[in-house]
Amino acid sequence: MAEETKGSLDLAEVDLTDSAWFADGPPHELFARMRAEAPVHWNPGPDGSGFWSLTRKDDIAAVSRDTATFSSHRAGSSSIPIRWCRLT
Repeated sequence: MAEETKGSLDLAEVDLTDSAWFADGPPHELFARMRAEAPVHWNPGPDGSGFWSLTRKDDIAAVSRDTATFSSHRAGSSSIPIRWCRLT
């Protein structure tokens, strides 16, 4: 998908849960565009849920320090289904 990051791709349509973006390793060109054009990106989920992604270091640091405002407590933050198990 590297060719699509050159400017023609609408960043609002980027789905970061699509493994095709990571097939050849981290999509560095995509992340560079997102840092420049959409540093705070809403990624909708198929069921109406979704998540915010941040691509600038200073934004990530600020959000990480402000847990009163920014939290994943209610809905979690993993895109991988959690499998519960009993620890014995």
